[in-house]
Amino acid sequence: MAVYTDLSLAKPKRFPLAKDLEAIYQAVLAILNTRKGERLFRPEFGNTLEDSLFDLIDETSALEVFRRIVEDVGSQEPRVSVNLSQTTVKADPVKGLYRLTLVLDVLGLSEDRLVFSGQITRRAA
Repeated sequence: MAVYTDLSLAKPKRFPLAKDLEAIYQAVLAILNTRKGERLFRPEFGNTLEDSLFDLIDETSALEVFRRIVEDVGSQEPRVSVNLSQTTVKADPVKGLYRLTLVLDVLGLSEDRLVFSGQITRRAA
């Protein structure tokens, strides 16, 4: 029996519901891929990363990106808690990006951890 469910974005016709970890994964991905103010009728949904992506890419700005991710995901997804000791954002000024490892502890499930790993780059204008 599923604890958490959402509409499936990956296979909506074949499997209309995303359950538990898949549902939470979709929700967090939506937060990370949406700029705050971009969604109609939900202006507070999304992230504020855009505000710091054009800063100089160094460890100070990586700390600001880390803070924004923790704040945005933590305030908008009540089913998870950001694992601060394992989440990292590292600046790579040579390639012009940040390397992200986001570790989330899922509340209410025995499979209690989700890990997002990837890169944050500036969006094309």
